[in-house]
Amino acid sequence: TQAVPYHAVAGFGGWLTCSAIGVSYRLLPMFMLSPDTTRTTSRTAWWCFSVALLLIVTVIPIVILLDAPAGIRVSIVAAIAGALAIVALTLYGIDLVFLYRSRKRRKVELNIKAACVALVALYAAAVLLLFAAARGTLDVHAGAITYLAAFGWLTGLGLSQLYKIVP
Repeated sequence: TQAVPYHAVAGFGGWLTCSAIGVSYRLLPMFMLSPDTTRTTSRTAWWCFSVALLLIVTVIPIVILLDAPAGIRVSIVAAIAGALAIVALTLYGIDLVFLYRSRKRRKVELNIKAACVALVALYAAAVLLLFAAARGTLDVHAGAITYLAAFGWLTGLGLSQLYKIVP
């Protein structure tokens, strides 16, 4: 039962968010007619997200199962994973600004505007997660963070891009 919150983080914050970000790295440039090249920031973001997810999925369960000594605690591993995720989200944001500024299609279509709302939900969830973790109130704010991540970010991004893909 101790691992359930980390399982949820690995699902929403890890696997689904990493997948959505990976897809957005292809769809957003395609729809905005932006350069579709791999940049150093995107490679670094990928590595940071991958290591953060690996820590959550492998190291935390091992620490929980082994009931590790005082030097190795779940909170330390989670903090390292969180820091890597914040670095990755920052680099992703830098890439998004680059894609938007270097777009060839001057008129921003509805799917990109809707994607911006989803991105606001992603960063709002990240900020709320940081503040809740810093204040020790993650249990109180877990519902709001999950709602922002699941319905604001993931569903919002998916639906915004389907609007353009389906036709």
